[in-house]
Amino acid sequence: MHFLGLTLANLSEFDEAREIFLKVISIDANIAEAHYNLGRIEEILGNTAKALIFYQKAIGIAPNFHLFTEVGLITTISFTGV
Repeated sequence: MHFLGLTLANLSEFDEAREIFLKVISIDANIAEAHYNLGRIEEILGNTAKALIFYQKAIGIAPNFHLFTEVGLITTISFTGV
C-alpha cells in the first residue's frame, strides 16, 4: 500500500497519496517512511505546520534513518526548534 502512495505522489495526486499514507499509519503507526511522505506532501501543499508534525513523528520513530539525514531533515527540525 505504501508503494501506491508513492506512485500517486509521483503523479502529483497528492490528496489521494495523503489518504493512502494516512491509511498506512492507521494500520501501523510505526512506519517512519509513511510519516515522512505525509510530511513531504503537506510541505508541497504549503502546510508547513502539518509537515513538521509528520517529520517529527518520522524522526521519533527512526532517528537514524538515512533519508532523514540525507535531506537534512534532522538538522532543519533541530535548527527551527520544533
